[in-house]
Order: sequence, then C-alpha cells, then structure tokens
Amino acid sequence: MVVQTGERLDRARLTWGGQFFAEFLKLWSMPQTTVLYAVTAIVVVGFGYAAVLVAGMDADGGMPPIDAFLDPTHLTLSGVGLAQMAVACVGVMALSTEYGSGLIRSTLVAAPRRGRLFLAKAAALGLSTFAVMVPTAFTAFLVAREPLESLLGTAWPMDAVVVRALLGTGIYLTGIALLGLAAAALVRYTAGGIGVVFVLLFVLPMLPLVLPVSARETVEAFLPADAGSRLMKVTTPDAVLNAGTGALVFGIYIIMALVAAWAVLSRRDIR
Repeated sequence: MVVQTGERLDRARLTWGGQFFAEFLKLWSMPQTTVLYAVTAIVVVGFGYAAVLVAGMDADGGMPPIDAFLDPTHLTLSGVGLAQMAVACVGVMALSTEYGSGLIRSTLVAAPRRGRLFLAKAAALGLSTFAVMVPTAFTAFLVAREPLESLLGTAWPMDAVVVRALLGTGIYLTGIALLGLAAAALVRYTAGGIGVVFVLLFVLPMLPLVLPVSARETVEAFLPADAGSRLMKVTTPDAVLNAGTGALVFGIYIIMALVAAWAVLSRRDIR
C-alpha cells in the first residue's frame, strides 16, 4: 500500500491535478481522518435526535421549548456545535502531521511551489469535508424528523429553505476544517493549531459577555462561529445577520485565515 501510494505521488508531481490527488490520498491515508469524520457524523446525528426527544419530553411536562418551535430544523442540528471541533482537528492534522513527522520536506521537494501546494491541500480538505458533512446533515434531519413532527403536531417537509439550511451546515463545517488547516500552517504544531481553533470557536464568543447589553448582540453576531451558524438556521427573527450576511462575514474570516496561512507557508523556513 505504501509503495503504491509512493508511485502515485511520484506520477503526480508538479501538476495541479497531481498535487490535488496527492493531497487527497495523504488526507485519507491518515487514520485520524476517518475516525474524526465518523465521530462528527455520530455526534451530529445522535445529539440532534436526542435534542428533539428532550424537547418532546419538555413539551409533555408543560414546558414547551420555544426555540424548537421557532426553528425546528436547527434543533435537529444541535450536535454541530459540539462536533465542529472534531472537523477542526481534521483540518489541523492535514498539515501539522507533516511537520511533526518531517514529511513536509519531502512534500516540498516534490511540490516546491508552496502556494499551489497549500491550495491543493485546502481543496482536498474542503471537498472531502463537504462531501461527508452534507449527507451527515441530511441524515440528522431525516432521523429526527418523525419525533420532530410529533413535537410540532404537524408535518415538517424538506422544502427549499430546509435544504438550504442543511447544505449550509455542510458549508459551515467545511469552513471550520479550513480554519483548522490555516491554524496548522500558522503554528505548525497539532496542539497549537487545535488550541487556536478552540479559542476562536469557544473562548472568543465568551468575551462579549463583559460588554454592555446594548453592544453585546452586535459584537457576538460578527464573531466567526455565530456568523457561520446563520447558514444552518431556517429563521433568524430580529437577528443582526441573516443567512446571506452571516455567510459573507464567515467567508471573509475563512479567506483571511487562508491568505495569512498561504503567505506564512510561502515565506517561512520549514524548520
């Protein structure tokens, strides 16, 4: 298997398609990739189903979950907030493992144009994550659909708006994976890259709590996780950002991170 992969990599040298294929092979040759994608899928589907069941029990107990009725589709995606860290780890390790093992030197010998190499890594990671996470989002919705309709007391069809939210979930998680890749390029170490993404997703959203209430909601809306989460919501009543503007803000964060990572990787010594 190692020999076959080496031969494929040798044939793929220096062309864009070859670099993409090589990075795709390397990504999926890491056992962590399959494990972390599987963990993400299990958490998204399992927690979404559990959230709907708990909301149903609350309703039976006389405490109707208002948020569930405002955006039932988003309730089925409740596991995304927890699972996103696993996807981020895939992005980090897509590059950091090469620095840790020293394979980055061989990679740069075969592909000395570092900018194009980084774009190939980003493309392989992005397409892989999107291809896995979109079916995961649809599965989460379909699995939780029956108890959700029982909770609502009415049918909840998979219309165009719901499909947009499910596709948006795949886009959001793809963006998180790319943030992980950018973090790995900037710090080069697995633990450091994971730490950077953890701060962006879980620590940074806590900082607006020290702000006045009048400014807190606006600041929160423009943070990466909150802006990106608008992609997964069907309704955004009285929200600072809607799905379109949230996607724009989130996309700007991703582009800025990738550009910074590309610049650093292109100019920094590999040692």
